Amino acid sequence: MTKKLFFFIFFLFPFSLQAIPVNLESGLEFYKAEKNKEAYAVFFQMYEKEHKAVYCFYLGNLSAFSQRYDEAEQWYKKGIETKEELEDSFYLNLGIVLLKQNKNGEAVFYFEKIKVKNPLLRIILSVLYYNDKNYIQSEFHIKELIQEAKSMPDDFLLSVYENYFFVSLRNNKNYQAMNIANLLKNFQDVSNPFWYNYAGVLSENSQPTKAEEIFGKLLNSPQSSSKEDIYFHLLYILIYQKKDFNKALPFAEEVFKKNQSVPLFIKLYAFVLYQLGKYEEAWKIFLPLPPVSKEDYKMKAAAAFQAGFQAESIMLLESAFLLYPDEDILSNLVSLYYLTKNYQQAELVIQFYHDRNKTDRFTLWLFQFAILAENYDKATEYGEKILSSDLEKDASFYYNMGKLYEKKSIFDKAEAVYLESKRLTPDFPYPYISLAVIYTNSGRYEEAVDSYIIAIKLLPDYGVYYYHLAQVYAMSNNYFLAKEFIKQALYKKFSKEIILGDPLFDPVLKAFPGFDKELEGL
Repeated sequence: MTKKLFFFIFFLFPFSLQAIPVNLESGLEFYKAEKNKEAYAVFFQMYEKEHKAVYCFYLGNLSAFSQRYDEAEQWYKKGIETKEELEDSFYLNLGIVLLKQNKNGEAVFYFEKIKVKNPLLRIILSVLYYNDKNYIQSEFHIKELIQEAKSMPDDFLLSVYENYFFVSLRNNKNYQAMNIANLLKNFQDVSNPFWYNYAGVLSENSQPTKAEEIFGKLLNSPQSSSKEDIYFHLLYILIYQKKDFNKALPFAEEVFKKNQSVPLFIKLYAFVLYQLGKYEEAWKIFLPLPPVSKEDYKMKAAAAFQAGFQAESIMLLESAFLLYPDEDILSNLVSLYYLTKNYQQAELVIQFYHDRNKTDRFTLWLFQFAILAENYDKATEYGEKILSSDLEKDASFYYNMGKLYEKKSIFDKAEAVYLESKRLTPDFPYPYISLAVIYTNSGRYEEAVDSYIIAIKLLPDYGVYYYHLAQVYAMSNNYFLAKEFIKQALYKKFSKEIILGDPLFDPVLKAFPGFDKELEGL
């Protein structure tokens, strides 16, 4: 956020003439006549005779008139050392001299000693505190100013409330800032920095459309100095808040052409092209730009992959994994290996991550990649490691584990994991089918029937399961139900040739003469 600061020039005010000794008359006459050298000589001689604050005051003023600010500071401080009661103008002039020497912290200290602070001093204190990042005190003086100033000219009032708006933002009082902004926006001569910050507040408070409108006006304003910042905010609103990539494209393209050496605008333009599905263009924009962050690597790799440059995409993520070996990059890299069927390399990087971080949390990925690579022994090894761990396991894992056990003819373990799979997800159909096969092969026909019936309810359009259920009924000599499910299988477009050629159905055809003719009509 930028800020408009207002600075006011104070003049050195004369010290009160009350209680001035008569022998100072000549010095005062020289002072009023602006005969500074003569006045200085008189006041200096008086100070040498009697160390009084009044002499220090005039000596300080005269030094300041000659722009000898360091000397003026010393005279004012000598006056303070007298321990006399000093008027506000003494601290005011000392503060101004300190400001001239960029000793802002000391200036604030002496300004705060002033008992009656006029509006201009309140403004100065507010600005000094603001610049010192003491926003609470800055706000305090603005509030005091508003309370104390009964009537202020409109231009002065505008400056005060603009400063009040800025300091409210710094104190994270966005609601207060919004209320002040609602007042300020009715003035005609509000500064561009106010509009810029006001639009930013609107954007942060979920009003992107209003913010976009203001930033758009600022972009076309000749008084706007930082066009790049305005472009950035406009693009942020359109890309990340409104996700209007078509509207963002001309802005992104324009700022890219004007700032082709600025990485931020290169990335934003490429990102917009990517979101619009213009992958090859996005990749061309990204290509010469070296990635400097994890997000850079991810975005550039995504553009490369979508543009058809899979090898380049993998190389980028492999480089990113060496620099940022975290789960985020790992998952992106492993996904690429999966898409390109590079299962062995996926296994290697997961193992590397496990060894480096002394973890086994991605063993499930290793398990899945081993299955994809048809390395069933290794897959079983990973699977059993997962079974004995506290890693989260879903129904699919138990189902895949069951298939591995079946391949090894370990049917008791296969049955156990299939049962766990259906327990976890009762509407997952495939464990029921696998259990039905195990039950059928072990002669447990009633359990096989129950499993097939549930599978058919979950997958009603697959004729093959009606066919297998008909087989089970035929094996258990329930020829009537076998006949009914043969017909159901044919209704579901299962192969008539397979059914008629299946010797398990010979007893069914014998039990129901003419059934073969009926089948031909289905």
